[in-house]
Amino acid sequence: MATPKILKILNKSLIITIIVTALSFIIPIIPCQTSPITAELNYKWGLCKIPNPFGKQLIGISQKFYGANTELLAGFIIQFLVIFLIVTIIFLSIRKKTAKILDLTNKK
Repeated sequence: MATPKILKILNKSLIITIIVTALSFIIPIIPCQTSPITAELNYKWGLCKIPNPFGKQLIGISQKFYGANTELLAGFIIQFLVIFLIVTIIFLSIRKKTAKILDLTNKK
């Protein structure tokens, strides 16, 4: 049984999403707002990386991942979903439409 094209696209999107999400632990590629923790928080946009959940957390700096939430897990989930949707939409839009080919060879 042949694998449906949409399933192939979703598999490729999932693999690319996992790679990009893993890179976000090393390279600052997540849009976030950062602010030093003071009496009045003044957030500024920039790029961040996902901090190591098992290591020491940043002290004195507040980060809002995608400008929505300061929780690390929420930022991780938003990062995964956004990249997955973007890659899937790109693959669906550039999908090649194959024409049916008439095979006139004599196969037995």
